[in-house]
Amino acid sequence: MILLTNSLSAQTFSAKNYFLIEKLNKNPMIQHAFIIAMIVLFIHACSWKGMIFEGIKKLIKPEGHIYKPIYGCPICMTPYYGTIMYLLFFRLSFVDWLLTIGTAAGMGVISVILIDIKDGICLSAKVEERNSEN
Repeated sequence: MILLTNSLSAQTFSAKNYFLIEKLNKNPMIQHAFIIAMIVLFIHACSWKGMIFEGIKKLIKPEGHIYKPIYGCPICMTPYYGTIMYLLFFRLSFVDWLLTIGTAAGMGVISVILIDIKDGICLSAKVEERNSEN
């Protein structure tokens, strides 16, 4: 009797997992958001010092708020670049667009936090290096 119950629950569990996987495959919003977030981060990184689009800083000075959605802030860039990418590649529905862009912007927040942590660690290492030289 126990074997029958375990066998039955294993089949039910397996069927539930299959249903969940099928549901995720029919609505790949997280995958779309990740793709958008990574492309936006790539565009942002291309404007860093020494990168290929560093020259855009001469055209659009990094002051005020206009530069942020163009190259200065992955979170601010996501609604604009993300909408263009969504319309070009995905075009599912208004609600999916809204959730995808919101999720991609949230992923942008995580990337900005990680960039700030990296910059803080690198900056503190440079300060320690300068202090040890003096």
